[in-house]
Amino acid sequence: MGTSIGTFVCWGLTLLSSPYLPTGVLMPPIIRSVLSVVGAFVVVAVLVGLATALAAQLMLGSTGPGSEPTTPFLVVNLIYSVLFAVVGGYVAATVSDHSRLGHAAALSAFMMLLGLTSWLINGGQPASGQPDWYPWVMTLLVPPTAVLGGILVTRRTRSRTYFSKR
Repeated sequence: MGTSIGTFVCWGLTLLSSPYLPTGVLMPPIIRSVLSVVGAFVVVAVLVGLATALAAQLMLGSTGPGSEPTTPFLVVNLIYSVLFAVVGGYVAATVSDHSRLGHAAALSAFMMLLGLTSWLINGGQPASGQPDWYPWVMTLLVPPTAVLGGILVTRRTRSRTYFSKR
């Protein structure tokens, strides 16, 4: 199953890295922008989902509905969520053809909006077994780290451009 997910993600990133649609028509910039943010979110969601399943199996011993998350599990979850948000920002910035940092910021805003929506759907309460601080940290502190991925891309492209002129 991991291979098929990896293949799907690689195929999607290959499609997004081309300025053309599969029909050979030049992709409008707005479509490419939306796809770069949505595609980067899918990458983050897949990575976080796989890491959560692995961490739950290793740290909780069970991934069933009755297992309560422990504080160490929640901390580990926050750590890899931050790392994968940076990866998502990097993907959004790399795939976009303009305003690289803006696309990473758009991913950050999209993730924050989804987190707030989830919190509102739950009636402003954390999920079962989660401390009160956890949804706020996941919603307000993790998404902005996606901008760091965009910063990495802009620094990489800026330094490459600087040295290539010499």
